[in-house]
Amino acid sequence: MKRFLACVAFGAATALLPAQSAFNVDFGSPDTPAHFSGTALAPGSGTIWTNITATGGPVSLLDTQGNASAVTLQLSGFSFWYGGGSYSGGPLATTYANLMFDYAYVGIAGIQGTGTVRFENLNPGTTYNLHLYSQGDSIDQGGRFTLTTYGAADQTALNIGTSDFSAFSEGNNFVVFRNVRADSSGVLQLQIASNLLSSYGALNGLQLTAVPEPSTYAALAGAAALGFAFWRRRRPSRTA
Repeated sequence: MKRFLACVAFGAATALLPAQSAFNVDFGSPDTPAHFSGTALAPGSGTIWTNITATGGPVSLLDTQGNASAVTLQLSGFSFWYGGGSYSGGPLATTYANLMFDYAYVGIAGIQGTGTVRFENLNPGTTYNLHLYSQGDSIDQGGRFTLTTYGAADQTALNIGTSDFSAFSEGNNFVVFRNVRADSSGVLQLQIASNLLSSYGALNGLQLTAVPEPSTYAALAGAAALGFAFWRRRRPSRTA
């Protein structure tokens, strides 16, 4: 009967959590030895990443479990590079090397640049957290990010005056837009601009993860309570 209760809770969770719930994307040059596979900072157990190495038409994304989806991602205004990460250390040079040693970027030496990252076919109105990894292969290459749909405060990965990239540090080599929504057409779009100190702006990878609404949590709690009540009713009574 405990197994039945677990199945009820799991089934409710599967039915109530948003579809198109999580996507991982690794950006890098065609010269990259291997793209990243594994978990990073966003929650979730999925380890699959879609690898993008060029601009062009929309790319269909796999979800983090490796399932095909209707969600697409399109980059505009980017070039791609494999930097090798020679200045990195610790987990960023080992566990996360295939994520952080290559990247898409905007700008060229001495000239500022901008680029656009555009998701389409998301569930309209769904709330997401968006992790953006931005390190490049030298100091002062973190990008400046702005959401252009359902506007939010700018986020900047500074990379200013530091050469110690041995661990993830929010505001230094990654940023997070929290509780952002796809618009009524299922679009979520942001702009990246160059770091003002180097004229480059790097984007190593990103993770887009749906955030369950409070009503989802309430429904899950109700399903669990219903399952427990059913189990109590079906449990054999003990006699002295």
